[in-house]
Amino acid sequence: MPSTLHIDAEDIKRELPHRFDPNKLTQGHLQEACEEATGVLHSITNEKYYPFNGHDATPPTPKRIKRYARELGVAFTMQQFGRLYSTGGILKEAREAERLARQDIEHFIRDDRSLPNESAAGYVPTFGGDASRGWELGDDEAFLFGSSPLQSADEPTPIVDTVRITSATGLDNGTDLRPQVDFYVQFHPLHKRWIFRSNVVELYNGTVTSLALAFEWSYLRRVGKPRQVGGKLSLA
Repeated sequence: MPSTLHIDAEDIKRELPHRFDPNKLTQGHLQEACEEATGVLHSITNEKYYPFNGHDATPPTPKRIKRYARELGVAFTMQQFGRLYSTGGILKEAREAERLARQDIEHFIRDDRSLPNESAAGYVPTFGGDASRGWELGDDEAFLFGSSPLQSADEPTPIVDTVRITSATGLDNGTDLRPQVDFYVQFHPLHKRWIFRSNVVELYNGTVTSLALAFEWSYLRRVGKPRQVGGKLSLA
């Protein structure tokens, strides 16, 4: 299973200043630094960005985000050296490195620098939603990202004009259907999730036995992170 961490121990070892010998730390120390770096980065970016993939996922952590995670990971590793060897000078240097790393991330958030879009393929829309989870939709509506297991319905943002049907078994020329004409991709105002709405009955009446979509998407959130309260969705 892919990791949820944005860096691993080898990333930290490569970036540590030469005077710090990573062999003086255990693998557990390095793992802790990776986890702390990922957690801090997530806490700063989470309101604006969907959680970033792990470093070995598909697609992997965006390069810019991984760089910020490395900066934090190195700072936290240096702090471990300072604590283990009671070196006040190192601790001071490490805390300054952490401050600068956090500053870089906060500048990234404020400056609204864009990240490259990611690509998704093979998504199977779930028409009608999932009533067992309270996600009810019309017969012609489906969740673009499928039936999400997340109670928060946390999703990235699709690039609407890139959505294409890549498989529509049972419907001649199904892959030639046109976005925003034969089908629409919209943000559902109630569920706070992206939906696929079909104008072609065959896509959802059982004629098509294998429907799949491909599209580009962005980590940038459409709105603030949604949360579920008492069975209803509200914005965090």
